[in-house]
Amino acid sequence: MRPKYLLFAVLGLMALFVLWNNERFFLNPQAPEWAHYDPIRWHLLPHGIGGSLAPAFGALQFSTRLRRRYLHLHRLSGRLYIAGTFIAARRDLDGLREQPVVSHSVYDRPGQHVDAVHTRGLPVHSA
Repeated sequence: MRPKYLLFAVLGLMALFVLWNNERFFLNPQAPEWAHYDPIRWHLLPHGIGGSLAPAFGALQFSTRLRRRYLHLHRLSGRLYIAGTFIAARRDLDGLREQPVVSHSVYDRPGQHVDAVHTRGLPVHSA
């Protein structure tokens, strides 16, 4: 087995572990965690879809083989990556407006989204 495939298998198992231990309540509508997410439940769907597009298609941007052989697919995956980040950031800001969260970070959440959208928009402008 090539080391690359072993790395992807380990990363996949790690992702499944996190999903099972932290996000399992999404499958149970009676879970007590839903009381917290109830006010922003309709913002979670586009945020989750956009947020899952970003790492899926963002990783394809690092493939030299894809870029050389299938330039149109490379560009399409880049556009889907940027669209996913825009959708996830926008939906998160909408959810933040409905249910403010006290941040214990040195960064404020709206500032992070403006920065994320700005840095993801630069490759579109330069391509």
